[in-house]
Amino acid sequence: MFTIGFYGYRWMSLAAVILAVIYPFAYIKDHPSHRGISGVVALLATVSLYLVTEDPTAFLFLIGNGFGVYFIVFLIKTRAQWRHGWTAFIFGLGFLAWPWTIINARNGTPNSWWGIAGITAAIGVIGLALAPTLGKLEATPRLYGEG
Repeated sequence: MFTIGFYGYRWMSLAAVILAVIYPFAYIKDHPSHRGISGVVALLATVSLYLVTEDPTAFLFLIGNGFGVYFIVFLIKTRAQWRHGWTAFIFGLGFLAWPWTIINARNGTPNSWWGIAGITAAIGVIGLALAPTLGKLEATPRLYGEG
């Protein structure tokens, strides 16, 4: 839907629709392709927004999602369930990239690639700096069936 909304009815929109139709079947069958399919759909929507606005801010959506997955990996590894909140927060920040892009386009003030590279580098440095701490967190105690 985002791809159609951003770019109209073009080949990218058709590809996104086809993948969106295939996705539930791959997910239900737990086929490994479902992760790739969802990633390609997100990439198509992001690229379509970039093509319309010519603002690289749109790609911060993918950076935010990548950093959210980074937190999920630590969540799964350490079983520190309180990290769900941080993960949701980071994913939410990623989703703010698209409205930011649209506002920039409306105002005629797109960000530069250098600015986006700087933001991405800062996110990467923060992620690397947090890695030792995140890897040492204790698992959340299981309370299932108790109480």
